[in-house]
Amino acid sequence: MLHLCRRPGAGGSGAGFYGGIAEQFTYFGTLQDEGNKVPNTIEQHIDSSVLQVFAGYNFNDRFGLQFNLPVIYRSWKRPLGTVIENSTEFGIGDMSLIGNFLAYQKLAENFTFNWSLLGGLKFPTGNSSHLSESDVESENGLPASGIGGDEPNLLA
Repeated sequence: MLHLCRRPGAGGSGAGFYGGIAEQFTYFGTLQDEGNKVPNTIEQHIDSSVLQVFAGYNFNDRFGLQFNLPVIYRSWKRPLGTVIENSTEFGIGDMSLIGNFLAYQKLAENFTFNWSLLGGLKFPTGNSSHLSESDVESENGLPASGIGGDEPNLLA
């Protein structure tokens, strides 16, 4: 994770702007049926990268706002009907604006305790078309798809 910070004070506390990026990459390529590994004869897989871009402003030591923008890239290979689909998608996910309020802080020589309250808004800027995708049926002797439909957990 890269965190760019322009805040005064030790440990990054105080008022000011900050921003950064964080990335999570996930690869699924093992085909399973009811938790048991099965042959993956056509090398089905899905690669998923979610890059979080964030920027915020701390008004003081107790209150700040942060804006989050997920950038998503996915590529996959799966049987779809009578063909083997190799495809990719790229786009933004749902943006959010989060408020953070430090309600209580206890600093001691051997420990620090922070109690923060979070609240925010989520903006539906992403593409939800795959959430309602029906079962992906295979034909012509192709194996069942491990991606999409009611069984999205076939690939692990």
